[in-house]
Amino acid sequence: MRFTSICCKGGGDEVTDSIKKLCRSGIYCFAAADGEGAFAQAGAELAASAIISEFERAPEVSEERASHCLWEASEAFKRKAGEDTLLSGVTVSAAVLITDGETAVCSHIGNARVYKFSKGLLEFITNDHTEAMEKYLAGELKFENIRESASSPLTRVISADSEAEPETDEIFRLGSKSSFIICTDGFWRYVEEPFMERSLKKAQSSKQWLAAMLSELEKNAPAGCGSITAAAIIL
Repeated sequence: MRFTSICCKGGGDEVTDSIKKLCRSGIYCFAAADGEGAFAQAGAELAASAIISEFERAPEVSEERASHCLWEASEAFKRKAGEDTLLSGVTVSAAVLITDGETAVCSHIGNARVYKFSKGLLEFITNDHTEAMEKYLAGELKFENIRESASSPLTRVISADSEAEPETDEIFRLGSKSSFIICTDGFWRYVEEPFMERSLKKAQSSKQWLAAMLSELEKNAPAGCGSITAAAIIL
């Protein structure tokens, strides 16, 4: 398995995201989190760390474990917010991907995404928990217009005063040419899916793939864009 990740402030004043990864017993866990609010980075770091800690407690590729990792991240956030009122206004989107190279499972909340590719072609994208995605699923908005509504209100988040409702997808059976991207909206809103496919087909490594997508992002992102966070994973 080859993977390359980035988490940087982009054109913003500070990093508001977090990305973490861990391997235990041949099973990899990737966690990405995006905070919003005055202490966004602290919230994102707390959520991503809690996901990894919960995975480490019981490494397993299962829908239950993926969902529980996000649920525990929500509980850890609430506990910390109860001690530190600075987190009271922070909300977090997060995603987790767990894989052993033969199977994979993902869970997410908010607008952090997981993409799956098979033989270089996009096969699956997690559904954002936003009003814009709801309009798309209802046939009221085209998929390509979701990016124009990237600031659409979130409908599910990790926060101090909400119950986490992560969405967990069924386990994937993986082929020898499966690839993934796990990222926050600061990445996917400026790199369109057709380019993800084209750059993957040309790339000789996860590093090349991510580098190509970051070059595309730089062309499309406006000055002052926020944090950029993603991991490119090639099996």
